[in-house]
Amino acid sequence: MSVYDRALRRAQLRWSLGSLLVVVLPLLALPLAAVVAPSLLAAPLLGVPVAWLILAAGVYPAFWLVGRWHVAGAERTEAEYRELLSGSDGTGSPDATVPGASRDDRGAP
Repeated sequence: MSVYDRALRRAQLRWSLGSLLVVVLPLLALPLAAVVAPSLLAAPLLGVPVAWLILAAGVYPAFWLVGRWHVAGAERTEAEYRELLSGSDGTGSPDATVPGASRDDRGAP
C-alpha cells in the first residue's frame, strides 16, 4: 500500500470518527438527562412526552445532516486524493502535500 493510500485511509478514518462522535455524544446525553432530570423529559409538550419529541423530531434529522456532512467530507477528501495522484496541481508531480498526511508519510527524509 502506498503512502498516498495510507493518507487517504487515515483521512477517511478521521471523517468517520468525527461523524461517530457527533452522533453518539448527543445520543448518550439523552439517557443522562433522563437520570438527572426525569420530570423534564417526561413532561408533555403538545400531549407527547418531551423525550419522544426529541427522539422523533430531533435525532433523525440530525442523523440525516451528519450523514450529508460526512459524505461531503469524504467526497472532498477523495477528490483531493484523485487530484494529487493525477498530478493536476500544475507541476505534473504527485509530490504535493497529501491530505491528512504527516511529514513522515510523504517519504521526506
